[in-house]
Amino acid sequence: MGSDIAYIFFATWAFYLVGAIVPIANFTYCFYKSIGVRKLEYTTLIIPFAVWFMLLHNDGVTKSLANLIEAPAIGVIISVLSLVHIMLGRKSDFSTLIYVVSTCSVSFVVYYLVPALPE
Repeated sequence: MGSDIAYIFFATWAFYLVGAIVPIANFTYCFYKSIGVRKLEYTTLIIPFAVWFMLLHNDGVTKSLANLIEAPAIGVIISVLSLVHIMLGRKSDFSTLIYVVSTCSVSFVVYYLVPALPE
């Protein structure tokens, strides 16, 4: 049972990372160009997914395996948020905190707006 959950976690996290390829590319570009990436920005690669995954397994709403499509959808939305964050300018730690909180709120919104899909 525990290994099954771990397998599902890492498999869906891979789908999430595919959807979140834009922030990963942005972080890589900023790292190599020495623009600098705040440590808090790296948390958007795991925290929103972890929030969604915990909701998926602890909420009591029975969602099927078809709802695993939510993970890459969250990744795509976070990619858009990442681009907006960079275009507006990463001026302060507060704007970065707003960015991280908004990515986590995306996980909540997607989870509660998408109904249980049939398999």
